[in-house]
Amino acid sequence: MPESRESRKKESSKFPIYNSLASPPFRTRNVESVLMTDMATGSLLQPSESVPRTNPERWRIEVKDAIHFWRYLDESESLQHPQSTVEKYFLGLPTSASLLPEPQSYQDTIRNGYIFYQGLQFDDGHWGCGYTGPAFGPGLLFAMYVANKPIPKEWGIEWMRFMATNVNEDGGWGLHRRGPSLIFTTTVNYVALRILGMEPGHPLAANARKCLLRLGGAIDIPQLGKYWLSCLNLYKWEGVIPVPAELWVLPEWVPFHPWRFSLVFRPIFLAASYLYSNKCAKPLDPLLQSLREEIYVMPFSSIIFSNHRYPRVYMDTQRQQSLFLRMGYSAAVFWETYIRPKWLHNKANAIVNKLMEDEEQDTSYLCYAVPSKTFQSLAIALKDSPGSERVDRHIEAISAYMWLGKDGMTSNLTEGVQCWDTAFSVQAAVEAGLTHDTRWRPSLQRALEFLKTSQLTEDACQDYRHPRKGGWPFSTKEQGYIVADCTAEALKAVLLLQAECGFEKIMSDRSLQDSVDNLLLLQNPDGGTGCYEPKRGSEFLEFLNSAELIDNIMIEYSFPECTSSVITALTLFQRHFPMYRSAEVSRSISRALTYLIGTQRKDGSWFGVWAVVNTSWAVLALMRAQYPERSVVNRGLKLIKSRQQSNGEWLQEAPEGAFNKTAFVGYPNYKFYFPIMALGRYVNAYLPFLERFENEKV
Repeated sequence: MPESRESRKKESSKFPIYNSLASPPFRTRNVESVLMTDMATGSLLQPSESVPRTNPERWRIEVKDAIHFWRYLDESESLQHPQSTVEKYFLGLPTSASLLPEPQSYQDTIRNGYIFYQGLQFDDGHWGCGYTGPAFGPGLLFAMYVANKPIPKEWGIEWMRFMATNVNEDGGWGLHRRGPSLIFTTTVNYVALRILGMEPGHPLAANARKCLLRLGGAIDIPQLGKYWLSCLNLYKWEGVIPVPAELWVLPEWVPFHPWRFSLVFRPIFLAASYLYSNKCAKPLDPLLQSLREEIYVMPFSSIIFSNHRYPRVYMDTQRQQSLFLRMGYSAAVFWETYIRPKWLHNKANAIVNKLMEDEEQDTSYLCYAVPSKTFQSLAIALKDSPGSERVDRHIEAISAYMWLGKDGMTSNLTEGVQCWDTAFSVQAAVEAGLTHDTRWRPSLQRALEFLKTSQLTEDACQDYRHPRKGGWPFSTKEQGYIVADCTAEALKAVLLLQAECGFEKIMSDRSLQDSVDNLLLLQNPDGGTGCYEPKRGSEFLEFLNSAELIDNIMIEYSFPECTSSVITALTLFQRHFPMYRSAEVSRSISRALTYLIGTQRKDGSWFGVWAVVNTSWAVLALMRAQYPERSVVNRGLKLIKSRQQSNGEWLQEAPEGAFNKTAFVGYPNYKFYFPIMALGRYVNAYLPFLERFENEKV
């Protein structure tokens, strides 16, 4: 049975790191290094050189329940606790990794690669990394500001350094590092810089403001930005598309009840409906008063915000509202202004608040991801009194998202990629034949133990949540959301180690069967599988998409990537558990294959939503398909081998993933385990196939 809400509320905070860092907000005005010119030489400095930085040798990672917390130590503490290889690697500092013998074969390349990669494994068995991408992180800083919580000065320094390092030549920012400057990202980054204490005359801020004003100012910022600015009292709610909380009061059979929305959108909609329906806004202070006049091309007092409910500049938007939808929004505004009874408004608020409370308990205040975390933190900060336990817990949990790298600090999209990376790391080691070597078995045993502790063993308490028992999350168990392909890949990893490689059977048959039970529940009517839960609504709901920045998020669509993961997991499971729900598993596999065949494009490809193809994936696919031309595969593998460094490392080259077809996302560990997997498949599966193929030809 799920834990009661009361028992979870009594639990002490899981995120003590924020309190250990709390210090007055950083102000740049008294720091000499903000000067844009080198006083000694008079030469022009790069943006990244115009802001200060902390001492990278004093940062450490603390791990609690597999979540990473970056902590800045004082001088004496840093001497007592030397940096680990993992910490040095993430910060871009020289590591203690030794030079390895030059590989003479693909097997040597595998060995060198795993020697380096094993050094990045955490003590509890997982592999971690930064999971950065769309520039949603400033919203977390806004939530702290709205809650009147100080932003630790070390965070402020490194956040500004990250923005300075990644600014475009025109002074603005894109949705991801390689993207063109947009109104949304340039606005929220500029506001974040000012909240962090940077003066408007600082070159980084001044250039950003010039870029923003060239783009037309913040008036046509997409809806996500309008909500954040409205909470900061920098935008008027009459210019925001309405999200009435009363929709949660509707009967569940209504085809546009919010429970039918996808998990990507529903938690955001939940908190947004409270913010909009109650017109929440932080009281003005001198900084916000000044910002009102800095981010628009006209005086704030002269703007008629209701005329800008729908964008007139479409450079940021992936989707535009139809005339029909705009009529519906106008009706919603009329409803709340002239018709909505107070009792219904109060009832809707109570329902929304209860659902947000459940979300907090089910996710340890982490929420689903940065966008939903930001919205719910803003809602609670503006709803509850300052200093309430709920507000404090929300702000403390923000530290789980903060990620520090060589460019500075930003936020992860979720609080990590721990389960996803660990499952694939295990599979790569198995394909490479590393499980037979006693040197690597302790590493893989720890990974197995991590996967065991990360499986969800109880359902969530929140209404409208899909059953999660038996599933695995993308990141950590604390976050509490299972994902279809993460469950499938973790199931494969456990089966490979326990059933095929002789590892101790620490996960019971029942727990693996629970996983299959959940995968069967996740299948959509079309035979495919989405990410988080089965499809609940019609594709017509996409007409209600008001996100503008992101398209196709209203329902749980089926994806080829998730579906193929589930097919391979169920097939492997059936090999070892042929009698468990045999007919249902076989039928599920058959329906999934029909979906994949039906979604293949005329040129033979499938459209990928979540990832960018790389060389390792291409050769893995060719070898799995038993492509007979060895030279084609070899060319790809030789490239992989040639890119390996003398310490076994592969360097970061380009973003590996995509976010809802909108922005790039980094999966930094892909460059380790997929090359190892590809090389291993060649040695242990593809070469034996070629030998058989040649013998059959003779």
